[in-house]
Amino acid sequence: MPVRLRQFMDAISFTDGDLIHRAEIVEMLRMAIERHWPLTCVTKKRNKVVTHPLHWVTIKPSSGTVSLSGDYATAIPAGQNATFRCQAGGLSFVFQARKLEVEQQPEDSLSSICEFNIPYKLVCTQLRVSLRVNVDSVHRIPATLYLTNGERLSCQLVDVADSGAKFRLDESLSPQLANSQ
Repeated sequence: MPVRLRQFMDAISFTDGDLIHRAEIVEMLRMAIERHWPLTCVTKKRNKVVTHPLHWVTIKPSSGTVSLSGDYATAIPAGQNATFRCQAGGLSFVFQARKLEVEQQPEDSLSSICEFNIPYKLVCTQLRVSLRVNVDSVHRIPATLYLTNGERLSCQLVDVADSGAKFRLDESLSPQLANSQ
């Protein structure tokens, strides 16, 4: 995993499944654009979920917009909210965004680039192959983390799987990680 992506993924918290801070949302969308993560618009037709492939173009935080392209993007009426899903590796996120009205394109323009508001929330899910057991909602299980520098940190077990475990700390790890090797 590239260093910038690893640092970002370590810095954000998926404990509640939502990213609501603008800077985190913008960074996640930038990452998706740079890495060409697959994007779809999700609709419901009768009782079935239908996905329409789209492409990331750019994000403009200063104007609060994200540009997408694809045949279905042009079919979404201006002012309407649409639901989007992006997935890469073990991470999936869903968001809603409103399509913006733009100045009329010349008739000879073949552009299928559409502008949408940057969403206010990304709902993130970590996809797993193995079962993850949530013990936090049932029991408070104390644990101790041992850092490479010998320091011990008290924490609580949140969940466990054969791929690893998740712990909750009551303090920030920033000082300890800054001094670790």
